[in-house]
Amino acid sequence: MSDRSDYMKSLVRGFAESASKRLGTPLAGLRKLLQAAMAQASSISDHQIVTALTRVQGVSEASAVCREDRIWVEATSSEGLVVRFSMEPTGARFAPRGAKELIFHVEPEEVATKAFARDLVAAVAALVAHTLWGPFLGRSSAPEYDAIAEREGKEVRVDLRSVPAVRSAQKRGLGQLFDALELGRIEVREGSLKLHLKLPPLLAHHP
Repeated sequence: MSDRSDYMKSLVRGFAESASKRLGTPLAGLRKLLQAAMAQASSISDHQIVTALTRVQGVSEASAVCREDRIWVEATSSEGLVVRFSMEPTGARFAPRGAKELIFHVEPEEVATKAFARDLVAAVAALVAHTLWGPFLGRSSAPEYDAIAEREGKEVRVDLRSVPAVRSAQKRGLGQLFDALELGRIEVREGSLKLHLKLPPLLAHHP
């Protein structure tokens, strides 16, 4: 039996034993919570992206449009720096009990060297985290859309575990939930991002 299968069985058993204590709900209720998360996390609009960008520290104005498989961003800092670039989601790394990362291809390449631009990429990734795991993170009237973003050539890699609300949830003992709802890929459509999500099979069908 594969390590992945063994891990998922262990995950289901762990939920069965700890869901009542940590979340106040039995496993059946947890499945409903995860299914609700999937239903509401299907897409992210241009407007939501712009809202996240404008909440980045030091941003005076920003715009964003999803088209041609990319997010086209333009933003001005409070110091007058203007950046214009496109970001294309090229990968999602979700390892059991490990990495939760999104990778974006940024053009032009030199923009990725600017900390201000990386903060904007991080804000989009943080918005994805809030959309994906919203029911586990709790509601906030002013969520923080920041995260650790590192440049790798033309790529910018963002660690979703560094998003403040995700860190807070992990401290509350909810880290297992981030393994239970998987992000397969992100698709850019006209006017929105489409999130392709799934429940691990053993969790989806476990009685």
